[in-house]
Amino acid sequence: MKLIEEKTHGNQLIFHFAKNKGISRQYHTFFNWRGRNANQFFSLFGEEFKRKCSEKINAESELDDAVRAFLDIGETRNNLVHLNYADYQLPKTSEEYYNLYVQAMKFIRYIEDEFNNYACSNGT
Repeated sequence: MKLIEEKTHGNQLIFHFAKNKGISRQYHTFFNWRGRNANQFFSLFGEEFKRKCSEKINAESELDDAVRAFLDIGETRNNLVHLNYADYQLPKTSEEYYNLYVQAMKFIRYIEDEFNNYACSNGT
């Protein structure tokens, strides 16, 4: 959201549209949670962006592990919500989920950097 706000120069109409329709209501569709890669997400931003990100992730095992950790957490969240969180048995310990979180943050930072770099290189 920070990138949208910066690139639209604080235009609240665009910011709130992106937040309310583009992100809040659609986030669950951005990823193939069981697919163990982020290609579906990357493709939302065009084939060039998808190719660039996929190549980098395939070349860097630590980044690939970060993507898998992110998707693992997302899939667990979906299972909790859709399979009755009161009865659902978590397959990992809290420490294992924390370690996934730490690992997944590398993917989040990578995406943030890619968005910023791409936006800067395209003059927007």
